[in-house]
Amino acid sequence: MDGTSGASAAGSAAEVSDSSVDVAAKIVPTVLAGELGWPAVAEVTAVTGQGSALRVERAIPGGVQVLEISGPAVLAASADAAVPHVPGMKELLAAGKKPVDQLELTDLDVPARSAVMAVTGRARPERKARKGQLIDASDPAAAAAELVTALRAAGVL
Repeated sequence: MDGTSGASAAGSAAEVSDSSVDVAAKIVPTVLAGELGWPAVAEVTAVTGQGSALRVERAIPGGVQVLEISGPAVLAASADAAVPHVPGMKELLAAGKKPVDQLELTDLDVPARSAVMAVTGRARPERKARKGQLIDASDPAAAAAELVTALRAAGVL
C-alpha cells in the first residue's frame, strides 16, 4: 500500500490517526485532507478551542504561526508536540493481550485509483571525497587567512 492508498483507507476507516505508512515522508495527512476535502495544517504544536473555532499553533522557521480554523481540518502534529509516554512492563504485557481489529481494504469502500504512486527505490547520496586539508592553528591570523584562501579556491566563498 502506498501513501495515497493509505490516506484513502484512513479517510474511510477513521478520522483520527496517530501514525503514517509513508516512511516518514509526511504526505499522508495532506493526501487524507485532499480525500476528505478539508484543509490540512502540518507541524502543529498546540491546539485549543476558541468558541466555535480551533486556535492552532504550528512551528515555522523563525517562530510560531497561530491560525484560527473553523470547520473540519486534518491536523498533523509535529514530532515534538508532546512528550511521549514510555510504557512500563505491565503496560506492555497488557497491550499484547488486547484484541486487534483488522479491516480488509475491500470493506472500507475505497474508490479505485486511476493514479498510483509507489516507492521504486531508496539510496543514500554518494559520499564526496574529503580533501583532508589541515591548517596549522599556531598562528590564528595566518590560519584564518589560509582558511579563507582554501574556501575561495573551493568556490565556497
